[in-house]
Amino acid sequence: MNSTTKRNWIFGITATLLLILILELLLRVAVNLSVDYLSRRENINHDYKLWQMHLFNSFLGMNEPDPDLFWRLKPNYHSDFISVDSLGFAGPEVGEKQPNEYRILFLGDSTPLGIGLNESDESFVRQLESLLGTRLPDRKVTVVNASVAGYTSWQCRKQLELIGTRLQPDLVLTYFGNNDPSINGYLSDRQLYDQTRLSGKLNRVLAHSYIYQFLKGLVLGLKSKSTANATLVPRVTVDEARDNLTAIHGWCDTIGCALMICTVATPDLWPPGIQFKVFSGGMDSQGRLIMADELQGTLLDQWSLCLDTTLLPGQTDQWTAHVYESSFRDGRSPAESASECRRLLERTPSSARLWNNLGVALWQEGLEADSMFAQAMALDSLSAIAAYNAGIVALRRNPVEAEALLKRAKELDNYSLRIKTSYNDQYRRFCWDNGLPLADIEQLFAGLPETEYFVDHCHPTLSGHELIAGELVEMVVKLVR
Repeated sequence: MNSTTKRNWIFGITATLLLILILELLLRVAVNLSVDYLSRRENINHDYKLWQMHLFNSFLGMNEPDPDLFWRLKPNYHSDFISVDSLGFAGPEVGEKQPNEYRILFLGDSTPLGIGLNESDESFVRQLESLLGTRLPDRKVTVVNASVAGYTSWQCRKQLELIGTRLQPDLVLTYFGNNDPSINGYLSDRQLYDQTRLSGKLNRVLAHSYIYQFLKGLVLGLKSKSTANATLVPRVTVDEARDNLTAIHGWCDTIGCALMICTVATPDLWPPGIQFKVFSGGMDSQGRLIMADELQGTLLDQWSLCLDTTLLPGQTDQWTAHVYESSFRDGRSPAESASECRRLLERTPSSARLWNNLGVALWQEGLEADSMFAQAMALDSLSAIAAYNAGIVALRRNPVEAEALLKRAKELDNYSLRIKTSYNDQYRRFCWDNGLPLADIEQLFAGLPETEYFVDHCHPTLSGHELIAGELVEMVVKLVR
């Protein structure tokens, strides 16, 4: 290479670097971009209609975005409900593991975090630690509560992989699954991770460049346009849930710690999906609707419910009462509503919604309504509301039939953060196949009055948390000894 060519190369490289520097400075001045790419996930949430990601990013003010786990508890956050330590765990500061200390790491969602209680410290996780202190006075037992509201089994798996080695647990305890089958948008948790992760040191360095962020935003925007006709998907499928359990089990085996899995209890009498109607109009900071049109339409459809308040949990809870109020109200007398439904059915006899609403109006009048709900279910076999109403009507007449209908309604309710039977069954099979201890919390709650043991669609009352703690302590004591 002669001297002229060498000078040209040096000039070209210098000019290119100078141009990049100028462009970087211009973007920093002219464009409102965050240094952390994942704190700008609003565009991804909007494009893929990830309404839960939008909701949980700042849930109750105690969460913040996280590059690997989507969100986490804010370190050093304190409120009347919760205190978070410097590492982002609910409860007192987690220090270095001490000699002779038995450490339990709890992976979970909003239930073990204590949502629905007055204070997070009332949760069964903290109760378990207290009970173990009484039962094992000569052994220091510490429970680290890594639970985060909204977490799926996939997030808990990733969380363990990120923090587990540092914490050195002797036992990993899991209580998750309510968020797994829920419909979030057009991406599963794993797909979202693949879209947003910053793998390798080079990408993490580039993430601080506004040019990189700008170009990556354009690429993701183009990708999202290609998924405009995609279908809604659960955050974690049943098969993926088993993969997550397998990964957690493998991690525990690698470091030589025990693993215990809990099934999850939820009420059957909770009306399908209504708790998220209040979020159906959620907007981001740019005024854009996050929830997908088809999901929003399902939540806002004018399907009447047989709301028997004597059966429903959470009557004294202000938030739950607000949720009940958000359910569809006809606004007319039952007789007027029934008359209008009959008139409309003459023109559209194939409308499952009208048959359902006619049944509710007749039920409110104290008249026979079973056949109306049967007709609604025949026309729309996937209607969780029609199955729920049929179950409520049958409850006093035929409890066995009612139980089957209410469980069917819960299984069909994919717009609610409630675990499905297939996930709990998967936990049982996994523990059986791998010789692991199983705390069958679902079975523990079977037959108990739901108004006493549940606050809402999935969160237990204080009595429920006490019940879980009492069940777990007997099993954990055997492992510690």
